[in-house]
Amino acid sequence: FGDGKTALKFSASRYDQPITLSNVQRVNPLVSTNDTRAWTVCAAGQTSGCDLNGDLIPQLNELGVSSGFPFGTNNRYNPDLQWPSSNEYNIEVQRQIPGNVVVSVGYTRRETRRNIGSKNVAVPLESYIPLQVTEVNSGRQVTVYNQAPALRGRTDNLWDNFPELDTDFNGTDITVNKRLSDRWSMTGGASYGKTVGDIYATLTTVDLNNPNNTFRRGVVGNDVPYSYRMSGVYELPYQISVSATGQYYQGFPDTTTVSVGNNTVALTQGTQTLTVEPRGTTRLPAVKSLDVSVRKSWKMGGRSIEPRVDLYNLTNAATILGRITQLGPTYGRVSSIQRGRLIKLGMSVEF
Repeated sequence: FGDGKTALKFSASRYDQPITLSNVQRVNPLVSTNDTRAWTVCAAGQTSGCDLNGDLIPQLNELGVSSGFPFGTNNRYNPDLQWPSSNEYNIEVQRQIPGNVVVSVGYTRRETRRNIGSKNVAVPLESYIPLQVTEVNSGRQVTVYNQAPALRGRTDNLWDNFPELDTDFNGTDITVNKRLSDRWSMTGGASYGKTVGDIYATLTTVDLNNPNNTFRRGVVGNDVPYSYRMSGVYELPYQISVSATGQYYQGFPDTTTVSVGNNTVALTQGTQTLTVEPRGTTRLPAVKSLDVSVRKSWKMGGRSIEPRVDLYNLTNAATILGRITQLGPTYGRVSSIQRGRLIKLGMSVEF
């Protein structure tokens, strides 16, 4: 605005994503392998995969069908594989207003491209057979895809750059910063954003040819669509200062699933976990917290002494931070909550 109190910032970046050791290890032929075979109490008319003679000791003729042993390595890379990359674009407007206050508004777009994933080309997508079943534990009716029996145990994993794994983040940050004057300072802000990508991308063994990986495209990671934060310090007489930090943010997204096992239907490839709705259809409750600190400082000779009292989670909020998201008798069971109020006494001495 011609008064030297406004700043406009732009940036555009492109950089290569780091390649980890796992990218080398997956083509190492010296690996351990295992096979899981069904063996349970026999149901009426069941002739395999159960304790036929009732002695509670598994015998070879009682074990269920093998899903196959991958010896050596069945992984290979496309010879034209490209290095994964990330693009980032930022724009920010910053303005100083009266009262020693600076306000800034920024927008960020972040992209990842040429991400590496795998397809089991020995079992094409079209070879899977759709089955309508009612999952026993949850009573949920789902469509599960059975691998063609003729392709049981076949593995030829082609690792390549797949556009299905691209991610896109768009976010906006608003920040207000009041510099220390008149015995107080304050910083606050709000963030809004969304990251969209393949919800299974972090699972390195997920086959892009497997249609049981449903609702693939959605919000990824600990996606938080909005969050608010504020902190400040106030200097009282007698060298006493009080500071506080408060935050509020939307809860993390749930991934609601069912596990289709042998008690529902015997599948060629074994138990399958299905996502039954877009990720983030339900979310954990919003989290709010308030921390307060009171400290007093004084000098005694050449020493500086500062006792303090810190109160974390002052309101003793007990928001749910984790819960079981697999449909069934334990669905919704809480696994973790916000830590309770904590009072901390301390003292620092400088000499």
